[in-house]
Amino acid sequence: MGRLGAVVAGAAVMLVGVTGCPGEEGEGPRCVSDAEVVAVLEPEPMGAPEGTAEEADLLCIGCEPAPVSAGNIQLLGYLRTYSDPDYADCVLPEGRIEAFDESGTPLAMGFPNTDPDEGGRVDFSIPIRAQGFRGWVHLTSDGFVPLSLRSTRPLVDPAAQPVGWGFLMTTDEIAAVAAEAGVTIEAGRGIIQGAVHDCEGFGIENAVVRIAGSSDGTRYFIDSEQPSRSRCGLNPAMSVRSDHFTLAASRTYTSTSGRFAVANIDPGVVTVEAFGRRAAGRPLELLSRADVTVIADEIAAVDLAPRMGLER
Repeated sequence: MGRLGAVVAGAAVMLVGVTGCPGEEGEGPRCVSDAEVVAVLEPEPMGAPEGTAEEADLLCIGCEPAPVSAGNIQLLGYLRTYSDPDYADCVLPEGRIEAFDESGTPLAMGFPNTDPDEGGRVDFSIPIRAQGFRGWVHLTSDGFVPLSLRSTRPLVDPAAQPVGWGFLMTTDEIAAVAAEAGVTIEAGRGIIQGAVHDCEGFGIENAVVRIAGSSDGTRYFIDSEQPSRSRCGLNPAMSVRSDHFTLAASRTYTSTSGRFAVANIDPGVVTVEAFGRRAAGRPLELLSRADVTVIADEIAAVDLAPRMGLER
């Protein structure tokens, strides 16, 4: 994982849910008309992209997922370390993952499976209401910086939902990687990292991310690959290839990965927004918005999936 990709942010993680897409009248998701006026980014910041997000699947934008039957949903995720994100060494620290609803009420707890064949897999069942699972997941492990994960769209499918990959970092690792980008991590403040995703969970290119009303200080990342390594050092044929993310210091908008990060955010609730051009000649329109709770000396990861309403 590109050394500042997890950086200033600690992790290539995301919450991915089954998103609602337009259905027949009277059925499926509740949508607002695309002809309605939505928020735009004005004035456009210096270095704003001329490219568009036309290749992204945005059919679900403006739509709320259809109600689901109350019951349980299965969350699935993996816990790995930043120093070995591909689990090539087959060594994992003990950790804990907890799921909370929007009000902060604990719903379930899980522990990563350290068996070499499982690779840190964690899965557990949580109750959901008609609107699906709206909340966040919190990852902790002794010696590593705590990490929270949340999505802007609810998880609605009763089948196993991928919660993402949690790459745990130590304080020293974060400081070293941030220093490469000319950033000094300040104690008592937090980090926000994430990605702008389309309705299928793929990264959106040419998006500008604004945090707390400003796009200054937001860092973006490009895709890169690392050489394969033999898994557990036993069988060269059992190799793993790393798909990493590398800091693009001069970049002022997302690449195809959709990834971004910003450090030294004051604790509290912070609004994170993504803007992009849905067609050539159009302004930078609001694609996603989330209110993220930043905790001192922790990493807050957010999946900026397409907005569910106008959210002016």
